Amino acid sequence: MADNPNVFKGTRYDALRIIGLDSWDRRGAQLSRYLEKGVDDELQQGAIGGIGNMRSPHVAGAILSGFAHYNQENRGFALDALLNDSARISALLDAVEAGTIKPTDLGPARIAKLTHSADSAIRVRARKLLTTSGGQGRRINGAKVVAIGNVAVNCRPMAV
Repeated sequence: MADNPNVFKGTRYDALRIIGLDSWDRRGAQLSRYLEKGVDDELQQGAIGGIGNMRSPHVAGAILSGFAHYNQENRGFALDALLNDSARISALLDAVEAGTIKPTDLGPARIAKLTHSADSAIRVRARKLLTTSGGQGRRINGAKVVAIGNVAVNCRPMAV
């Protein structure tokens, strides 16, 4: 049903989410096809949600594989799925360190979650990557980022 283009898109979205209850070995490849560039955003969102529910070491790589072409809303769903366990968080921080994901993509709430993680290794690494000392600020992709407490905040001027 999820792969049938004659089925209503909303039903296909639901099916993609449900497929995520199965194992990666059985359904990972099927869902991963929906993460490719050019796939309908709603179906892509269903696949991100479905893959995000799976328990597999392949999940983070699959979700990150399409991050550059996801729309803004799907990027948010992808980032939330990457915050679900320490292995995914480690992959997310690797992507930030590599520049695949910008700290400004994360937003203050996700940065706060990372920099205040109960896992000390994640917390230390996130603070190193995502915060600044003394509020002096630094530039990340052209935007000034300053620390408010332990959270880096984008200070790019808004267009009016």
